[in-house]
This record gives sequence, structure tokens and C-alpha cells, in this order.
Amino acid sequence: LTGYRLLADSFHAFAVLYLLFNIWRTKSCFGVSGKTQILYITVFATRYADLVTFPATYSVYNVMMKTLFISVTLITVLVMHSVYRKTYDRENDTFYNEFLILPCFVIALFVNYRMEAFEILWSFSIMLEAVAILPQMDLICKTFHVEPWFKCYLLLLGSYRALYVLHWVDRYGQYGLYDPLAFISGGIQTVLFVLLAVRIATLKHRERIVTIWKTRSCAGISGKSQILFAIVYISRYLDLVTTFISVYNTFMKLVFISTSVATIYLMYVKFKATYDHNHDSFRIEFLLVPCFLLALLINNAFTPLEILWTFSIYLEAVAILPQLFLVSKTGEAESITSHYLFALGSYRALYLLNWIYRYYAEGHYDLIAIFAGAIQTILYCDFFYLYITKVLKGKKLQLPA
Repeated sequence: LTGYRLLADSFHAFAVLYLLFNIWRTKSCFGVSGKTQILYITVFATRYADLVTFPATYSVYNVMMKTLFISVTLITVLVMHSVYRKTYDRENDTFYNEFLILPCFVIALFVNYRMEAFEILWSFSIMLEAVAILPQMDLICKTFHVEPWFKCYLLLLGSYRALYVLHWVDRYGQYGLYDPLAFISGGIQTVLFVLLAVRIATLKHRERIVTIWKTRSCAGISGKSQILFAIVYISRYLDLVTTFISVYNTFMKLVFISTSVATIYLMYVKFKATYDHNHDSFRIEFLLVPCFLLALLINNAFTPLEILWTFSIYLEAVAILPQLFLVSKTGEAESITSHYLFALGSYRALYLLNWIYRYYAEGHYDLIAIFAGAIQTILYCDFFYLYITKVLKGKKLQLPA
């Protein structure tokens, strides 16, 4: 066992328990894909079918973890389709699992290490797990909604597989051991979770605009922070006019710029009567000027676009301060504002995991992005604590007196 594997197993175990606990706590499985959970129980049942033989090489830890994953996931599936079946979103959870199960099984028959029953089932489970999240992704794309607690579950699940990839990298570096099947499948699974995280991040921007539009109010939202975020995206993505990387890259950049500008328009023009000018009084020049000067001094290359990119990284790290300042002045935050802030903080925490993964997998790192991301995550820590202890329990977020 390596440290990475122990940490990965811990994340995985906590993820499945956390999912079951929250379904029981909320008395609802809305937003959870039953199709994905069925795929996961298929993964565990086939991967750990050798439990019936109980090889002498197995440890108590090994048996305990395998039993935990099978039993908890099976209970989750049963609970979703029986106790809380009325809350299950069958209309949108329509992904055809057979389109994943059959190809994975056929491939496992040809791509395996030994033509033995348990070995084929193990290979099948590895391949199936890599794509088992697809029905959940399909459901999110259809509903445009993710419960806050479910984001935590997805973060734990994605982190577990990323840590397992690091585990394989570590084993290869130390002992020369290499399992291409597990490594490639794990890489595919990690990429899918990164894409899912990006999808949820874009929902965050959409949710912010829709909320302001539906409520006809921007009370509790800092216009100063939104201005800073718009400056971040515009200065970071100025290379849109000079460089084409991919359709996806261009699309995402345009989404971030356009939604931020649209949000500012709604706040300062359409619904300006509801904007809290009195409390949103943070002096943003105290952030803009130092960040720009720092970008002039510390950057990767002294060119206009590189300096602007560096400036955007520094500014994004502190752009949330006006919003936190507003919350501290009013002493509370609406639930939707709390969810928005949690999604915003989670996005940066996920990016830190991305940098850790890239360092171990590719040997690549960017100190500017890592340190700025760490500072940004630290700024959210106190809010994360209040969010978990209050908002997830159905209470309004109020700062301690």
C-alpha cells in the first residue's frame, strides 16, 4: 500500500457513504443518476467477485474495503428505487447503460492479462468504471442543476481516481511496475471528471444570471466582485483575438466573458434599484493596482499578453474579497448566494488538484497559478466551514455574532 492508495481509498469510501447519508438526510435522490449507481454496483460486483474464493493473500483491510463498496452501493441503489423512488428523476435519467456495458465486456474479452473468468471480470470492471459517470453527466446536462452536497460527492469521487493515477505513477517511478489497462482507464475517468467539473462551473455562471433574472433582485451580491471577475476574464482571454486553440477553449472563454458582462449589466442597469450600494463599498482599486504592479514584477515572460494573464491570476485570487466584505457587513447571505460562493470556491480547489495531477503525471507546474490558487482557496476556507455546518443543514448562512 502506498500513501496515495490509502488516501484514494479513504476518499472513495467517504464518497459512497456520503452519498447514501445525504439521500437519507434529505429524504430525496433527486439529481442522482440511478443509472450511474447501477453501473457502479456492476463495477464492484464484478471486480470483487473473487471475494467468494477468499485468497490467502487477502488482508482484513482488503476484504473490509471490498465489502464496504459492494454493500453501500447496493443499499444506495435499493434506496433510490424503493424508499425514495418518488423523488427519483426517471424522466431525465434515460441514458442507455447497455451502450456502456456491452462494449466494455466485449473489449475485456480481447484486452486482458489472462483469459480467466476473474481476470476478464476485473478488466471489464476497470473499463466500465472509467465511463460509469457518463449517465450522471447526461442527467446534469439535461437538468442544469446540481445540489450543493452532490458537488462534494463528485469532488470526492473525482479526487479518488486522480489519486489512484498518482498511485500508479508513484509505483512506476519507484518499482518500475506499470499496469497500462488501469492507468489508461484511470486517465480517461479523471478527464471525464474534469469535464464534469468544468460543466458545473459553467452552470455556476448560468445560475447566477438566472437567479438575478428570476428574483428581479441582486440583493446580497457584490457588484464590485463581479466587476473584478469581468476584468479577470477579459484580461486573461485577450488571446482570443490572436490565438485559436480549440472550439472548446474558445467557447468556454466566451461563456465566462459574456456571462460576467451580462451579470454586471443586470446589476447596474436592469435591477439597479435592488443593488445594495451602501454595503458594497469595498475599494477595488486597492486590489487592482497592487495586482497589476505585481504582475509587472513577477511573470513568466515580459510580454503584454503574459503580463495580463499573470495580472488576471493574481486578481482572481482576491476578487472574492468585496463579496466576503459585503457578507461580513450584512452578517448573513441568502441560500442562493451561499451556493454560488461554494461553487466558486470549489472550482478553484479543483484546479489545485489539476495542478497536483499535472505535476506528478507530466512534471509540469506553474508556481504563479499554484500560489494564487492556494491563496484563493484559503480565502474561502472560513466560508466553507459555515456552508457545511449551516447551509447544508437547511439553515441560513449567518456569521457568528
